[in-house]
Amino acid sequence: MKIIWSSSAEKTLDDISVYYLNSYGVNYGKKLINRIIDAVEIIKDNVQIGKRTSRANVRFIIRGNYSIYYRVSKSDILILTIWDNRRNPKQFKI
Repeated sequence: MKIIWSSSAEKTLDDISVYYLNSYGVNYGKKLINRIIDAVEIIKDNVQIGKRTSRANVRFIIRGNYSIYYRVSKSDILILTIWDNRRNPKQFKI
């Protein structure tokens, strides 16, 4: 299956990268981004691994403080967003 990143997910990943690189240094920033990328690879290998949501074909997987939401279709996996679980859940939108 092919992985496709939504513009929202790409922007969030970039924002996370910039924040942690600037705040905690290159090593920590790279380590965190690699954890997220590794989780996406796990999703690619086993699309059913994520927990189901109330939305059709949308699942999520938790890695550290972040949840990666994705939608599965017959030919690809769309990464919808990356959510910081420390944020107010009332602000969450897919």
